[in-house]
Amino acid sequence: ACCSGRARGAPCQAALARDAFVLSCVLRPFPASGASVDDVEERLMHRYACARRAALFPGTPLLYAHEWLAGTPASPYRGDLLLWDGRSEFLAVELKIVERGNQNFRQKRLAKVAAQAREAVPRALHYLHDEAFGGGAQPLCVAHAPPGVPEPQEALFQWSREQLTPRVDSAVLTDEFAAGHNTWLADDDVDAERQADELREAWRAHRARLKLRKKRHRWHVSGEGFAQLNEVEAPS
Repeated sequence: ACCSGRARGAPCQAALARDAFVLSCVLRPFPASGASVDDVEERLMHRYACARRAALFPGTPLLYAHEWLAGTPASPYRGDLLLWDGRSEFLAVELKIVERGNQNFRQKRLAKVAAQAREAVPRALHYLHDEAFGGGAQPLCVAHAPPGVPEPQEALFQWSREQLTPRVDSAVLTDEFAAGHNTWLADDDVDAERQADELREAWRAHRARLKLRKKRHRWHVSGEGFAQLNEVEAPS
């Protein structure tokens, strides 16, 4: 059943099933062959953000799509995470690793992800419109989920039925967790800086527990932190 007309409260079972499916895509087994070290580091960031989604994005704690596709062949767009509240509020999150290079590298990466986040809002509306009106079925995630996890078939947000217009916002998430970029943090500047510090240290501690190695052209990730992320459950 569609969740669009539900009163605010606990998400419906269909929304939780979709959240679980998209999460299974994000947590799909490594390694990724042919990927660069930056691609792998960003994938780890995706996993971390999804595992902590309820804490990082309390207003939109459910996964709607991962690495979603929108646009046309002539003007394609591939987003990172699309989250929602189970009703009509959506958040397009663009992630980027920025702390691996020098200052010039960092500034370029920040500018790039900020531009991607701005573009994500109209693109997400396009994605939701196509899904609701059958303008071209797009996958919930680019990669297939592990075996045994069925892909939800119904478009949960159906604005044609409920006369609801989705509200889409966007956010940037980087491995430096700067308060100025993470605009969903506390409104108070002092609290936002404190939260950003806590998030940054938690990420660094988590990343330090991971072991990343390349063997026979394929990446392998192990460690306590990796196992913990694979055990994450959908928010209740």
